[in-house]
Amino acid sequence: MRPEPKELYRAAIELAESGQPVFPCWSAGEEAKRPLTRSGFKNASTDRDVIRRWWKTHGSAAIGIPTGVAWDVLDVDTKNEVDGRVHLNRLKELGLLDGCKKVVHTPSGGWHLYFLATPGVTNKTSSSLGLDVRGAGGYVLAPPSYIETPHYAGGYEAIGDTEGSTDE
Repeated sequence: MRPEPKELYRAAIELAESGQPVFPCWSAGEEAKRPLTRSGFKNASTDRDVIRRWWKTHGSAAIGIPTGVAWDVLDVDTKNEVDGRVHLNRLKELGLLDGCKKVVHTPSGGWHLYFLATPGVTNKTSSSLGLDVRGAGGYVLAPPSYIETPHYAGGYEAIGDTEGSTDE
């Protein structure tokens, strides 16, 4: 269900107040998930007045957050006939998911696994595995963003915090 603009604005403000910069992104059509600002994630801000102006102008905008600031994100995709979820048990066995702090379900059926940002982590895409790392120089959409693409529609839903372990 698509959130009300007030809910998106409040979520963006909460993120900013926690120290996580935000920026607006398109929420529908071919441009869905793309930044609405000229310089994209580089325009991300924690300034309440800037955020208020953005969401006053673009009330249904999805909330973009630059990664590598507060969070690095493992994007586990389930699209284009690739299901990254099949690798999660092995990653867990290797201890590579132990630092996971938050889990978000994505509209395409995948997950975003949030880890505290680590200096030096950048972006790496492995479309053949369905696993993408988003660190410095990247971004993801945050809950409760809702998008409608030509291929799927739905919201980003926070599943919960994990206390730094995926053993729950």
